[in-house]
Amino acid sequence: SKSKFNLKAFVGIGGLWTLGFPKEEPLSYTYPYSKNTKLLFGFRAGLTATYKLSDRIRIGTELSHTMVQDQFNGVVDHKSPLDNRTNLSIGITWNIKSKKKHKLKAPIVYANRLKFAPELPMVIPEKEINKKRQLSGQAYLDFPVNETIIYPTYRNNPRELKKIEQSIDKVRFDNSVVITAINLHGYASPESPYSNNERLAKGRTEALLNYLKSEYSLNETKFRTQYTPEDWNNLRLFIADSVNTQKIKALSTYRNELLRVIDEDSDPDNKEEELKRVGNGIPYQWLYDHVYPALRHTDYTIEYTLKEYPVEEARKLIYTHPEALSLEEIYYVAASYPEKSDGYFDALIIAAKQYPNDDTANFNAACACIQRKKLKDAKIYIAKTGDTEDTQYLINVIKAMEGNVNWHFENNKLIIDDDNR
Repeated sequence: SKSKFNLKAFVGIGGLWTLGFPKEEPLSYTYPYSKNTKLLFGFRAGLTATYKLSDRIRIGTELSHTMVQDQFNGVVDHKSPLDNRTNLSIGITWNIKSKKKHKLKAPIVYANRLKFAPELPMVIPEKEINKKRQLSGQAYLDFPVNETIIYPTYRNNPRELKKIEQSIDKVRFDNSVVITAINLHGYASPESPYSNNERLAKGRTEALLNYLKSEYSLNETKFRTQYTPEDWNNLRLFIADSVNTQKIKALSTYRNELLRVIDEDSDPDNKEEELKRVGNGIPYQWLYDHVYPALRHTDYTIEYTLKEYPVEEARKLIYTHPEALSLEEIYYVAASYPEKSDGYFDALIIAAKQYPNDDTANFNAACACIQRKKLKDAKIYIAKTGDTEDTQYLINVIKAMEGNVNWHFENNKLIIDDDNR
């Protein structure tokens, strides 16, 4: 501190370790006292005042009051649970070494910070000619053993059927949406003879097709079906991953042997029997109980096309169905709001979330963040853009706004000074 006089107050709460006196040693107290070593509760508060005589010499005084739980080494006062002591000390401090003055390296000149976002090179996205979209999912329908009829109220079927229906309803949010195809691919698990699994996979896929046809007035030509009698691929993926996820010890122990059996180019039924013999059947039983049910599934993909939306409609859809809008349409939604407004900012950020791998979407989102001085967020979006001259310009603007470089303007464009390069 540059001030010569310094006054500080302090308060402390903690423990106090008291050393015991030899019991044979007499003390000059009228009242009883403790001679035992103890750890007791204590409280201390006071004032410290110092006066600086020179860079090395200070004179000071300390006035403190200490309150300690009774029964410490000294008088035991039965009238109070605490023992009180007040101390006054005066002294001189001498600094053997003087403080070294450290020079700051290249300090940030905060006064040189760019305090506003200059005009930024926003990019107009290319027009999307055919607005095609698709929505995918998986359904795990339950069927009674060896049956291919869907019972809508059976076990988990209400939830799984609702999952598919919600996907179709999400696509059909607008009457102008045209569903071009619904692809269904049914799978069965490897247990039981292959011929029976083929019957089940095919029949259960057709059962779902008939259910959807009865629920929605869609032309049958829009449906495409496939089936795989036994889903060995997903079984293999699960076992291969067991070394990392440590599903059960048996899977990790017999992982390589299980994979060897699955990779054999042999009859599926023989492969199934050999799989049962690995590890005396313990891994197989665990797979049968916990993994095989998930191998009985139907993958579905809904393909659809969308119309072009005018800005007025797009303004509403951007918050409810942003997937329906092209990147260009979202850009014009942003442009319909005043620059730096909430609507403008939201639209450009939604564009980057909807098109996370698109350079233009991330570039424009970075510009929006810079305009709002959200520089950390801007850097995240910039990292997803290409290495272009415009990208480097945004990086330079951020450096100037952070105050890390010297800069100037030429023809309304920010220029980083040569001494910073």
